[in-house]
Amino acid sequence: MPTHHSGKNGGATVGGTALPVISWQFNPTGGTAEFVNSLTGGFAKNEGTIQRGSGTIVVDHDFAGNPFQAPLSITPTTTVANVFLQIYTAKGWTIPSAVITGTPQSVVIDGKIATSISFVTDGAFTPPA
Repeated sequence: MPTHHSGKNGGATVGGTALPVISWQFNPTGGTAEFVNSLTGGFAKNEGTIQRGSGTIVVDHDFAGNPFQAPLSITPTTTVANVFLQIYTAKGWTIPSAVITGTPQSVVIDGKIATSISFVTDGAFTPPA
């Protein structure tokens, strides 16, 4: 029987620092090498190659814990260590190293200020167990 949970226990940390997460997404992908030659019988054959990952963490902008300043110092081209994207309690994606690719912000006049932290993986990553 399936077991489902809401995202209310989700979250994210960077370098062990918890972020005020609104939402996050992670997109693991894998490349392929295509082979078409006289021996493939008129069909393409594919072999899996390199895994990559990219994602975005959207946070409430915290002026007392500004993500652009120390200790996080998250800015484009910065490499950060130990990204953890929690899906439920202690389960989540483990990303030992990531490179920040962008930090766009949005402001809603009758709402709040949000900062998005876009990244790509820098090496291996582990799915939730």
